[in-house]
Amino acid sequence: VEAMADLVTSGLTREIAVSLWTPEPLMDAMALMAQKNLPRPRFIQLQYNVCRRTLIESPEYQRLFEHTGILMQAADTLEGGILAGHVHRERFNPEDRDAGNWFADRNIPRDSGGIRPRIRQAVPALTAAAEKLGATPAQLAIAFSLLHPALDTLLFGSTKPSQIEENIGALQLASQRADDVLNAVLDLKVEGAAAPPLFDVSAGIH
Repeated sequence: VEAMADLVTSGLTREIAVSLWTPEPLMDAMALMAQKNLPRPRFIQLQYNVCRRTLIESPEYQRLFEHTGILMQAADTLEGGILAGHVHRERFNPEDRDAGNWFADRNIPRDSGGIRPRIRQAVPALTAAAEKLGATPAQLAIAFSLLHPALDTLLFGSTKPSQIEENIGALQLASQRADDVLNAVLDLKVEGAAAPPLFDVSAGIH
């Protein structure tokens, strides 16, 4: 924690953040930071979307947000584009490339918990719910993630300006029709979401 805090006190960065921590060790680390009067992380980056949400909405993570005041950076809000209709996309790992297989358009995040097949099955229902609200599936999915009470920032990917404009439209949907958004996606929650395992990012070893 002292090494992390030194990034701020030395002037290298104004704030720090963490990624993919589970609640208990992060609460311990933040308690130690408070005890030592050290800068604490502003947010934790987590996978969170309209289908992949049971982990983040669990009592353990709710206690983390409430007791520490840390916020969330929502990542994978469109499940690598699957929730925007790109249901063909798959996750590829370095060993897949070694075997001669690689991704056709873009790679997507790991399927922590093995729930991606059921997320694909939920896309038609998401599309139908979005149509009832006069929105696109991407807008409804992003609007849902925007409404998490501990949200700090939200990540989304785009490959052309029209997608940026579409995604920004989710802001209006979330701010003006929050109850409609939450009611529209009640049945889209997929059980079994899990925290990604630790891995060596340089070698792709899980």
